Amino acid sequence: MSVIIEFPGSLFSSFQEKNHGANKVSQTLFKCLANKLSGPIFVVTNAPYKDFLSFKTQFKEANLIHTNYTTLHKTLENYPKPDLAFTSDLAMEKLLFFRNYFGYTFPVIGLVHYLGSQSSIATLKQTLSLFSPIDILICPSAHVQKTVLNLSNKLSPKKILKTQCPVIPFGIDTSTFIPELDKKTLLKKQLNLTEKDILILHISRINAFTKTDLLPLIHNFETTTMATPSVHLFIVGELHSEFYFEHIKLYIEERGLSKKIHFITRPDSLNMHIYFQAADIFISLADNPCETFGLTAIEAMSCCLPVILSDFCAYSSFIENQKEGFLIPTFRGECHLEIPFFLANASDFGDTLIQSTAIDNSTFRKALSKLIKNPNLRSKMGILGRKVVLKKYTLEKMTISYLALFNKTVLNSKKNSPNHFLRPKLTQLDGSLNHVASLSLTTNTCFKITPFGKSIIEKKESFFTFEKHLIERPFLALLMDIFKKGIYSLENLTSFFPKEDSLQLTLLYLLKHDLLEIVKSESFSKTPHPR
Repeated sequence: MSVIIEFPGSLFSSFQEKNHGANKVSQTLFKCLANKLSGPIFVVTNAPYKDFLSFKTQFKEANLIHTNYTTLHKTLENYPKPDLAFTSDLAMEKLLFFRNYFGYTFPVIGLVHYLGSQSSIATLKQTLSLFSPIDILICPSAHVQKTVLNLSNKLSPKKILKTQCPVIPFGIDTSTFIPELDKKTLLKKQLNLTEKDILILHISRINAFTKTDLLPLIHNFETTTMATPSVHLFIVGELHSEFYFEHIKLYIEERGLSKKIHFITRPDSLNMHIYFQAADIFISLADNPCETFGLTAIEAMSCCLPVILSDFCAYSSFIENQKEGFLIPTFRGECHLEIPFFLANASDFGDTLIQSTAIDNSTFRKALSKLIKNPNLRSKMGILGRKVVLKKYTLEKMTISYLALFNKTVLNSKKNSPNHFLRPKLTQLDGSLNHVASLSLTTNTCFKITPFGKSIIEKKESFFTFEKHLIERPFLALLMDIFKKGIYSLENLTSFFPKEDSLQLTLLYLLKHDLLEIVKSESFSKTPHPR
């Protein structure tokens, strides 16, 4: 199977650093799929080629081919047509546009990471406008699938079918996220706790306007553990709002909780399993609709931790209430979100959503108290939780599900794909940007090599350029070789490169850097000045 995979350059540079959230899912998916796909994989990325080569060494069995959207069409000319394209993102519009514009008929598959912010809803609308009956948008949970279908009915005249947004849960590495009961005392000691101390863990990036508001958790923790000094709450996550964090710390100090509530704002993202292995209870009271799955809850369960979760996003599919942990009822109502959606900034809109989502605080406190007082219940629920993860949420199961979907989608597209897609219209910008230059090239414009250009060819001078510029102009060296032989007009050069739509782009680049010069100034076409 020949596959195009979109993989942003930011994921190359962060492959070993920011290993969390959407980055973590995208990186994990690429690793799993690249090692299982047998055909060529065209990696569409804005990453430099040297970064790609370093990254490629991790996939010795995979046939990875570096490209970007500028060069992708020409790269594909040397290979059989791809069977499908995949991006581990909701933003599928570039792949869909590329497919439609260049006349390919392969299906495009995307993935919902988050859905609930202004930008994500706008992205879904744009994606649906280019969607076809053979395209797929994977949802990590049934709740997200329902949201996609609801929004599709409101946002787009093209209604997405339920079969086009199948549910495939994310998987985790259950060989890394394992219980380490014999090391728990040592791990607690490293956090300045004793063996008898009870460690409650919460993991989330710290920003109440786009993530989770910690105040309900802190308030309920204080109320429940007032008479139990041996219980500690560790909040682990990168700091994304200094303003919010300062207010939280001030609140904790005023309430005298500084010795019981601890923050780790620079966690070791490559060894997150250690925090779970040191803990006794895991809590996640998600309240932001952008949360579509909840990997940390699965990771906690894989480490045999009992969990207390808000009945939110995919959490209700993870556990059965009072079996592997506790689901806390969560409330919403009519909040008239239309005005803040259109007029508020992203942070304020997120804050509106978060502050209009409430848990049943009394039920939460009862659940937390029960787990604090009963170590046997903690152990029993933790063991049952890991069994659920091994059954439903492993990397192997996720990979098998993705590959099965890929094969099914390719087979369906061959049976039902249209002969061609409606080619999107491009807005012609050339000739419209009158404010940037006073002259334009014409077919009569003649060029010759400069003395500097000759010295570059003869290797008497060095020339500095960026790799991306060379990739976007693959025949630049050939042009320079042609100009060694004489003077040529744009019309002459067009006969050398009849299908090359970036000829003028390359010539202007050579002019800009003094490798070519214009022979006849009268061959310019004057751009009229506005009066």
